[in-house]
Amino acid sequence: MAAVTDDQRRQVAQRLRDLADRAAVEDLGADGWDELDLRLAAAADLFAGAPDERTRFARGFIEAARHPIAEGTSGVYPPIEFVWHDDLLVAHVRFGAAWEGPPDLVHGGYLAAGFDMVISSMAHRILGHSVTRRLQLRYLKPTFHRSALRYEVEADAPQGRLLELRGRLYADDQVTMRATAQFASVGTERFADRRRS
Repeated sequence: MAAVTDDQRRQVAQRLRDLADRAAVEDLGADGWDELDLRLAAAADLFAGAPDERTRFARGFIEAARHPIAEGTSGVYPPIEFVWHDDLLVAHVRFGAAWEGPPDLVHGGYLAAGFDMVISSMAHRILGHSVTRRLQLRYLKPTFHRSALRYEVEADAPQGRLLELRGRLYADDQVTMRATAQFASVGTERFADRRRS
């Protein structure tokens, strides 16, 4: 069996996200939904046996595997593009209709998850392995889906094991959210298999 490439995983993940987006806005009629159900069942049958209890990301974490959202291989969350500057992280993402909360707006939970993703990336860059101790969000204005979104994250100097960070979310260059967070560094051995402890 040939080895799968990251490009293949990204392509399949993009198709899953496109399907979710279209299912949120279009209707197929009863026959169309039945056909789609059959095709999705056939696709799921391509995976043999029971699923592994650990994800590819979890299995490769200590070897510096990138998170599926960061590498664009998540079928359920849009890819986030990271651009690193000296002491600023800028991350771009776009949510479609599948991520809607109130009509025409991105669900706040998805926006919060994006903040946790980008802030934790900055914390990891500074502290190494670390965990979220606190993440506080302020929703300032509505964030419309399909807008060009940009997270910006900055960090203070570490204070021992702790790091304070702050971020902003821009939708078409207008600030719609702010965040503050605290992360704590954690030894690599604690990440090896936390379920055993």
